[in-house]
Amino acid sequence: MCPNAILFTQGDNDTYPLWYAQEVENIRPDIRVINLSLIGVDWYIDQLQFRMNESAPIKLSFKWDQIKSNVRNVVRYNASPLLDQNQYYDVRDIMKFIASEKDENKVIDQNSETKEKVSYLPTRKVFLPVDSAAVSKMDILAKEDLPKMVKRMEWEIPQTTLLKNNLIILDIVANNLWERPIYFAASCSPGEFVGTNSYMQLEGMAYRIVPMLNASGDVNNSPIRTDVMYDRLMNKYKWGNMKDPKVYLDENILRMTYNIRSNYARCAEALAIKGEKDKALKLLNKSMENLPTSRVPLTIYNLSVPDVYYKAGDKVNGKKYALELVNSTKSYLTYYQKLGYDGSNDEVRRSFYILNSMMNIFKTNGDEAEAKKTESIMSDFSKVFPIQQEQGG
Repeated sequence: MCPNAILFTQGDNDTYPLWYAQEVENIRPDIRVINLSLIGVDWYIDQLQFRMNESAPIKLSFKWDQIKSNVRNVVRYNASPLLDQNQYYDVRDIMKFIASEKDENKVIDQNSETKEKVSYLPTRKVFLPVDSAAVSKMDILAKEDLPKMVKRMEWEIPQTTLLKNNLIILDIVANNLWERPIYFAASCSPGEFVGTNSYMQLEGMAYRIVPMLNASGDVNNSPIRTDVMYDRLMNKYKWGNMKDPKVYLDENILRMTYNIRSNYARCAEALAIKGEKDKALKLLNKSMENLPTSRVPLTIYNLSVPDVYYKAGDKVNGKKYALELVNSTKSYLTYYQKLGYDGSNDEVRRSFYILNSMMNIFKTNGDEAEAKKTESIMSDFSKVFPIQQEQGG
């Protein structure tokens, strides 16, 4: 992660190991880790405005009296007649407006018995001008992506009601982006991104807000900074003992491994598309070496692994892991049959989705024999689960 970064994390499992690493092991004390579960609490917001270890204070629009206790717990959207709701407005000005104590910048709270005046969100369409000098200085975009840099980042705030946590996240982005890198952990819900979803770039196990538009708006399709991410995945990250059969991996740990393996595969796929297949294979092999399927089975969340192996030119491992998915899914469907599930069951539908995906991977890569075998398995189980109408995830 880049120096002096701001990293949003979600929940205890994300946050506390990082705080331990900083406070006890003195690892990356320059990074400000912000827990999204706490960011709606006044004392925690107040702490952000102080230096922490080697991390500078976070710049905010709000003073203590403006966020303490129940103040601005809720900021509702109320279309201002002074603003064209089809136009975009500087998010920094909108934050100043919400922080204003002027009577003319407030509206009567219809949900309050006292009918007091409160701050409100005058528009949901906002923009942030791009500081091109900062983009260059902070190495925010790869050289080949610089032509894609937008002059200003435009987005629509998805919430019609900003809770205090949403408000502070938006304020941090507005006031700090061109001075400090801002990341969201890959495990964070996209609903926490306050509308910046279309400006995310994957750089490891975290998304960085960058001035490059992802038109799909889908975080899972975010562009990847392959040079940065490859270096981090291959050289910076340290592995523990997940591959050790003596170490117990519970359900929570296994769920967290899906993100890790998927992100290795995503970077490998991006490299393979660029023609850097050797690097792609190194990433895939490192991932499977440290997360072997004997310890962390392939699931619906890792369907890309065999496909990316094929794209990187390794047909042997591509076929190997595709068959593992086919065989494990076949076992699960047999089990579901014994439980009396029908074709409308979500687990059954996911299983058919996996089989259909593997069949298509075999076909795409010229393995007609395995494609027909997989199709035959699907056909047999379609008779067992007659309500099954389509392959859905």
